[in-house]
Amino acid sequence: MFVQGPYLVRSALVTKQGLELTGDIANATSIGIFAPKSACSSSVKWNGIELKVKQEKGGMWTAQLSKARTFSLPALSGWKYTDGLPEIQTTYAATSSAWIGMSN
Repeated sequence: MFVQGPYLVRSALVTKQGLELTGDIANATSIGIFAPKSACSSSVKWNGIELKVKQEKGGMWTAQLSKARTFSLPALSGWKYTDGLPEIQTTYAATSSAWIGMSN
């Protein structure tokens, strides 16, 4: 199977119901699918949305993908963190007391 056109195809799964594709797109685009007729003739879905497919010459199937949905993230604030690199701090001492002993 070969899928041509979208920004990224993450997975392609042939099921009894048809072909299920997942992936990413930046803009509306057309896709070309080179796959057995049995995979595309009943149903083709992109990220769970049913596509209207058309069979072209040479066994290729084509469909249109709508522009990706837009969304907004909430403001992120109040984060707490711990520095993961204590050895770059000026107060770090590279002595044996700075290391945790292995006892297994």
